[in-house]
Amino acid sequence: MAERAHPKEFKYFLKSKVFGLIPYYKINPYRKAVFWRYKIARTFCNGKRVLDIPCGMGWGTSLLNNSKSITGIDISEEAINEAKNIYGSVADFRVGDMASINFDSNSFDTIVCLEGFEHVPEDVGDSFLIECSRLVPPKGILVLSTPYPVKGEHSGNPYHIKEYKPVEVREKMIKNGFRVVKEKSKKVDNVIMTIFISEKE
Repeated sequence: MAERAHPKEFKYFLKSKVFGLIPYYKINPYRKAVFWRYKIARTFCNGKRVLDIPCGMGWGTSLLNNSKSITGIDISEEAINEAKNIYGSVADFRVGDMASINFDSNSFDTIVCLEGFEHVPEDVGDSFLIECSRLVPPKGILVLSTPYPVKGEHSGNPYHIKEYKPVEVREKMIKNGFRVVKEKSKKVDNVIMTIFISEKE
């Protein structure tokens, strides 16, 4: 996944004014949305065995540090190497594929997938949900967020392969044995980000 959130990236700030030689910055709404998503996810990680996938460079994963244990998986070796270097004391980071997750069944209590589902082809997304159902026991939690455009079928983000309407996400979760127990949404620019809290039945 080429599009990655990291606190050091300038794109996560908006330069609004310059007073003399001192630039003034205000927080980018996308940065706020990252913290909003992980704050919600964190409430389902307390004392749990947690998988964060795709984890990118580990920034978001590090915010889930109330977990009993946490594993971050990403397909990019470069991203995982950076995650290990910066956040290796917080989590176990590994290179891996969303479609085939190399862990035994019932290895996790909570799986977190925030703004990653739209970055993979639909068949990979379907395989991922099958894997999630295998990896958590009954009553296990899947926290998944994904954006959809306010207008039209696609936001225009070149990194998004498939943008799902909420009803499509719900249907896929139900098909794979999850019950959506809560939803929250936030509008940012031309997309609405929806986070789904689902429980394995």
